[in-house]
Amino acid sequence: GNDRRTTLTPSDQEELAAYMGAGGNVFVTGEDIGEDLWKGNNTTPTPDDIVFYETWLHAQVHVEGEWGAPGVDGIGGDIIGDGLAFTLNGGTSADNQGSVSSLLPQGGAVAALNYTNGRVAALRFDGGYRLFYCGFGFEGITEEADRHLLMQRVVDWLCPAESNAPSVTVMTPNGGESLLGNTVHAIQWMASDDIAVTTINILLSDDNGQTFTPLVTNLQNTLSWDWIVPDQTSDSCIVRVEALDPSGNSGSDVSDQVFEITATTDAPPGNVPRRFALHPAAPNPFNPRTRLRFDLPRPARVWLEILRVDGRRVRTLVDGEAMSASAVERVWDGIDDQGRRVPSGVYVVSFRTRDFHATCKVQLLK
Repeated sequence: GNDRRTTLTPSDQEELAAYMGAGGNVFVTGEDIGEDLWKGNNTTPTPDDIVFYETWLHAQVHVEGEWGAPGVDGIGGDIIGDGLAFTLNGGTSADNQGSVSSLLPQGGAVAALNYTNGRVAALRFDGGYRLFYCGFGFEGITEEADRHLLMQRVVDWLCPAESNAPSVTVMTPNGGESLLGNTVHAIQWMASDDIAVTTINILLSDDNGQTFTPLVTNLQNTLSWDWIVPDQTSDSCIVRVEALDPSGNSGSDVSDQVFEITATTDAPPGNVPRRFALHPAAPNPFNPRTRLRFDLPRPARVWLEILRVDGRRVRTLVDGEAMSASAVERVWDGIDDQGRRVPSGVYVVSFRTRDFHATCKVQLLK
């Protein structure tokens, strides 16, 4: 703006210095910041003002009052300025640029825009932080299209698109589950990103990953979604969870192993399970305990263990016990075999018999 006094107060300077010192990127614009903090015009800059202006805004003032609001041209080859040309005041501007400042870049800064009289209108600094500083007020650019173009280039440079894709882990169904058609099942996942996860898509394959059909798209990263299981029969099902970030990078994960879906017309009578299965833990994530359910279609000797993701055993819940055909439930309370509470994190549930093995993942929160 055109405030000639206290454009950046001592507390403003302190906060900006802390932010930039921690690597924060900044766009600074205003016609009389230089007059207030460095040159002086009906005001006397303090020594701290001058140090801030030279050290953090990387500038000295060349001419404090470029009267008449000269036009502005971009410097050829500059990542922001190349090809730009615009005027100040009039049009759809704030029409408030009476005495813009020209700048002398300091401490590694480079000129990005010049006034039509050849003096520097804006500078860039790229060191431990990124700074774009205009000696005029952005709101004073004559045309809206020019304001948009300059802002877009500044934002693209200050906040470059990230290249790292989101990290995704399917928690359930993750293999070995036996689901009944027309029932509600929670698909659960973990997804994170350096910036943010903006969108989740969930897909189903009933042919062991050869083809996938979308179940839901444009979902928020809620970590769980209630799915009505289709009334069909397949023993080769896999889910895929896709996560997207603001830059359009995509990460995904699929079930570690296949799981089965049984149509209601194919379900066995009575309470005897149709086949071996390890069901999703509930709740998941959990604190302090979670229920683990598995199915035995015939008598079998059973091992149920909690493992770290690197395969080391944490807790043995069932150790080779002979069990009859039934649906069985066990509870894990986050305690290891030595009676110690384990740290938060992701663990693997391993269910096996002599001729069947399945795993699923659980997450302990604290």
